[in-house]
Amino acid sequence: MKGLPKRVVERALAAGLTNQLGYVPHARHQAQNGNVRNDTSANTVETDQGPLELAVPRDRAGTFDPTGAKTRQRRLEGFADKVVALYAQGMTTRESQPHLEEL
Repeated sequence: MKGLPKRVVERALAAGLTNQLGYVPHARHQAQNGNVRNDTSANTVETDQGPLELAVPRDRAGTFDPTGAKTRQRRLEGFADKVVALYAQGMTTRESQPHLEEL
């Protein structure tokens, strides 16, 4: 359960980059503007349970602005507790998506 918030945040960040670029990872694509995925960068944010090491995806043009954990954001208030609570209630990823978007 300790790694659950990390996986949720990283998955949300990856989905944001996929949405911006318009293609899924590892898919053959035709980048219209030449912008493609470019690995990840490390970002440590503080949560109520302690530090959380995140792998934030990057794009080659440097235009991706992550919404889940902003570039210089250092604290995620109460996020981990809320994620664990959603899964404890038996909610699927699809059912919990509106709640996570609100967070």
